[in-house]
Amino acid sequence: MEYENKTKTKLISEIKELSRKVNELKKVEEEHKKAEENIRKNEEKYHSLFENMFIGFVYCKGFAYCKMLFDENNKPIDWIYLETNEAFEKITGIKRDIIGKKVTEAIPGIEKDVPELFEYYGKVALTGEAADFEIYLDTMKIWLHVTAYCPEKGYFGVVFEDVTERKINEQKIKDIAKFPSENPNPVIRVAKDGTVLYANDALKPVLDVWNSKEGQFVPANWKKIITECFSAKTVFTTGSYAKGP
Repeated sequence: MEYENKTKTKLISEIKELSRKVNELKKVEEEHKKAEENIRKNEEKYHSLFENMFIGFVYCKGFAYCKMLFDENNKPIDWIYLETNEAFEKITGIKRDIIGKKVTEAIPGIEKDVPELFEYYGKVALTGEAADFEIYLDTMKIWLHVTAYCPEKGYFGVVFEDVTERKINEQKIKDIAKFPSENPNPVIRVAKDGTVLYANDALKPVLDVWNSKEGQFVPANWKKIITECFSAKTVFTTGSYAKGP
C-alpha cells in the first residue's frame, strides 16, 4: 500500500510538472504568435511607407515618418520624428539627429508659423485619409508640395519636395499678366480683323472717341493699318490714338 501511495504521489507530481511545461510551451507559442503578428504589422506598415516613398526616391523627395501627439481633446499639438531620409535634411536643412525629437524642438515657432500643418497631419493620423497640399514655411523661407498618409492610426508619413522656384516663377507670370491692367499708359489688344480683344482702363477714353468697346471693331482707318501690320509683320507707331494717322 505504501508503495502504491508513493507511486501515485510520484505520478501526480510528474503530471503536474508535465502540465506546467505544457502551459509554458503554450505561453511561448502565444508570445511567438504575438511576435509574428508584430512583424507582420511592421512589414505592412513599412510596405505602405515605401510604396508611397517610391516616387520620392526617384526624384529625391524628402521623407519623414512621425508619431502625432494630441491633447485630451484630440487636438494635434506636436509630433515626434521616427525616421527621415537624406533628402529631408537637404531640403529643410534639419539634421537627421532629430529622430526621437518633437517638431516644436526641431523647428521652434513652427506651431505659430504654420498651425494649419498640425491640422493637416492631425487629421491624417486620426482619420487615415491622405492629404495633398502646398504650404509655405516662413521659418525656412521655402514652399513645399506635401503628400501625407497614415500607415497606422496615430502615425503619419510625408513625402515632400521643394517647389519654391516654381512658385516664384508662377508669381512672376501673374505679375506679368497684370502688367496691361496696371499700366498707366493705354494698352490694347486687337485681332487681325480689327476686333478689340482687350483694352485697359487707360484706353477706355480712346474707345469712347472711337465709339467702340471690347468685342467690337476699331475705326476703319485703324483696321486698315492693323491688317497691313499683320500681313507685313511690322510695327506701327503713332502719337495719337484718337485722331488716327
